[in-house]
This record gives sequence, C-alpha cells and structure tokens, in this order.
Amino acid sequence: MIVSFKHQFVFIKNTKTGGTSIELSLSRFCGAEDIVTPVAANDELLRPAGAIKPQRYQKPFPWKYSLQDFYRYATDETVRKQGINLYGPHSHAADVKNHLGAAVWNSLFKFTVERNPWDKAVSAYFFHRHLKNPDLDFEQFIREKSFYNSSSIYTDVNGQLLVDKVIRFEHLADELSEVCRQLHIPYDGLLPSAKGNLRKEKKHYREYYTDELKNIVADKCKNVIDLMGYTF
Repeated sequence: MIVSFKHQFVFIKNTKTGGTSIELSLSRFCGAEDIVTPVAANDELLRPAGAIKPQRYQKPFPWKYSLQDFYRYATDETVRKQGINLYGPHSHAADVKNHLGAAVWNSLFKFTVERNPWDKAVSAYFFHRHLKNPDLDFEQFIREKSFYNSSSIYTDVNGQLLVDKVIRFEHLADELSEVCRQLHIPYDGLLPSAKGNLRKEKKHYREYYTDELKNIVADKCKNVIDLMGYTF
C-alpha cells in the first residue's frame, strides 16, 4: 500500500493482482513524506535501485515479512480489526480513510486493481498450496475457501467503492500507464516480477473448472462480477 502526498494518490493493494510489482515500481517516485508499506523479504530484493523503501507506515509488524506471515496477516480479519495490520501490505481502504481523515482522503486519487475471479481463484489456490498445504485439492479449495474474493479491501460494508478507479488486471499495463499520466508520474512500464513463480502449471484458468466449481466462484464473487462485468 502506498500513500503518496508527493503525487497525490493512494494505491490500495488488492490480493493476487500484481500489487507487489506495482508497489515496487511506484516506490521509485515516492517522496520522503510518503507512506510505503513493507513487502515480503524475498520481494524486497526486487525493489529497484533508488526507490523509496518501507517508511512511515505507522505500526511495526510483529514478524519479519516472510511469505507465511505475510499470508497470515493479509487474510486474518481478527488481526486487521485489532489494528495490527494498519498501513500494512493489504490495508483496507476504509481503515486508511479513517486514519488519514476524510479531508485528506478525499483530496487524493485512490486506485486499486481487480482480477477476473475465476482466474484469481486459481492464482490464490497455488499461493495457498505453496504456503499452507501442498497437497490441497483444487475442488476442496474452491468449496471451502472464499478469501479470493477480497473486494472488502476496496469497498465499504455496503459493498460501495471507496476508490476512484479499479484497474483491470487483464489490462494492467495500459490502465496503470493511464493512471500515472493522469497523476503526472513518469512511469516507464517497469513492473518487477514478484510472486510470479508459484504457479508451475501454465494451463488456462478455465481448464481447472467443472461447471459446478465455476458456479461456486460465481456465487462467492457475485459482487465483483457485477461491479466489473467479468465473465467466465
């Protein structure tokens, strides 16, 4: 997550949408007063030379940014409600708004990235299997888990958007470039390849689904599908 007073924007980092890569790239353009949150230690090695490192994120984390702890703190609702994850990697827009205050929040351009839920669920499955259970079956994951719908990061309790722009992961390069032009950020298209090696199988996401599993994701992610107009 980034709050840039220098360029007047807030980047709300969604899950499984290339957020770490965006964060690392945009940190090159941040100033000394901007808020830049930590990334996992192995991803930190990808931060470009001269970029602003994690700073001013208010609350220290009781962990050392391992992938396992990153996963736990990014998905644990109880931890988030306790405020430990304030200004953390996946800070919720509502929390950031409350902390900054409405006047400051409203003066900044807020954006995030979302991804086709069926594709995102496959990516989340491999991430979860890598961190938690390497023998986890895809069908079991789809039936039992739902955190691949992470829209609560950028919406309020009524499901209304708290950001000004939701970039589509499928058009990430073009839409991020357009946002940066709007903000007068000299973005050059650089996106460090973070967390891109967890999925060894390169099948198209549709190949993982039966009709029943497809419908389960459609039900669990109905709000995102309605908001973004995604189809299977």
